[in-house]
Amino acid sequence: MRAADSGATGEWSGSCYFRTDFQGPAVAPTVTSTDFPTEGWHPALPGQFTFDAAATPDAVGFRYQLNGGVVQTVPADGPGGSATVTITPDAGPSSLTVVGVDTAGNRSPEARYEFRASDISPIVTGRLAEVGVPATFTVQPGMAGVVPYRFHLDGDPEQTVEAAADGTATLTVTATRGGNRTLSVTSVTAADVAATAVRTFALSIAPKISATVYQQGATSGGPGVPGVFTFTPRQSDVVSYRYRFGTVTSTVAAAADGTASVTWTPTKAGFTVLTVWSVNRDGTQSDSASFAFTVRA
Repeated sequence: MRAADSGATGEWSGSCYFRTDFQGPAVAPTVTSTDFPTEGWHPALPGQFTFDAAATPDAVGFRYQLNGGVVQTVPADGPGGSATVTITPDAGPSSLTVVGVDTAGNRSPEARYEFRASDISPIVTGRLAEVGVPATFTVQPGMAGVVPYRFHLDGDPEQTVEAAADGTATLTVTATRGGNRTLSVTSVTAADVAATAVRTFALSIAPKISATVYQQGATSGGPGVPGVFTFTPRQSDVVSYRYRFGTVTSTVAAAADGTASVTWTPTKAGFTVLTVWSVNRDGTQSDSASFAFTVRA
């Protein structure tokens, strides 16, 4: 090549040669694993997989993908060589797809390696149903040699409890706020192998309602008979409540402990619904709670 403009033309350069490559390695790589043989179930722990280009000389690396996830790349130890990677599979059947690549990025035929991993996460039994009420969970190990369990609700400090000789443990969990809460429980062996189980709970932040005289779902009281209705919060830092008897809406301030009480006297008999919302200091309004009853004639 040479350069030219309107006034002059340069000398020719020396010759430059290049080669096109549109063909990938001809042979699919082989995949082996002693940690995850193709037969049987094996614990879902980190395991090694070896890819071999089968001496295909233009293969210099591998691309691999587990269960259709992110494609990753690893170099071979030389042209036509091999590479070993560590993969932690999810529990259940898995499919590992591997191709060899050359220096131009061309791909070989695909190799597919099927294996199965067994769940080693702890078995967590119990239910979190109420804000502020301690809930007890029992935990059984999913693998041998578990020493402690670490556990926490999302956003709360992590706690640790020692496992019994048989690997079981009992956890006490108290939710300080409502909404969708996630409990994570991690079992840890003496060799520092860890496995985590996750449970999700939906905790109402609607206030609780109790009453004197008038009973929810029942016929009680009567016209001119006052009843005291007490509101207890399920969300933090409650400063007031909105409440509605029938179609009349009012507001009452909360006490220092977040509770409030109102006295209501019906003027006529019949079915009545009390609806209540708590409001915290930043203005967040809870879900509504209802208290339905019938005023005796």
